Amino acid sequence: MNIIFVKSAALVLMFIVTFICSSIPVFFVNHIHHTHDSRRRSTYQSILSYLSCIAGGVFMGTCILDLFPDVQEQIDILLSQYAISRPFPVAEFIVVFGFLLVLTLEQSVLDYKEKSFLRN
Repeated sequence: MNIIFVKSAALVLMFIVTFICSSIPVFFVNHIHHTHDSRRRSTYQSILSYLSCIAGGVFMGTCILDLFPDVQEQIDILLSQYAISRPFPVAEFIVVFGFLLVLTLEQSVLDYKEKSFLRN
């Protein structure tokens, strides 16, 4: 079977599963807002927090198990084409730098949102 077809099918399947699973918290939050019992609301918020952690773990697992070896392979091909020896782990640095960049951007947006919420 063609590797491009398999990867494309996996990409589409992952998109569909991710879309469905990311829609669940939206309905769950809507249900939380309509709940008036504080104990039940606290339980629902805990469940939502656990689901968010599981989703983050799925994304990290996808990165480590699937995408990271591809990044290493492509970086090795690129460096070998230009005859560059690398004592420094370039692929690992790129992945960690990208993760930290996204984390910094996310925290900046959350900080800005919290400050604007407190002003109002």
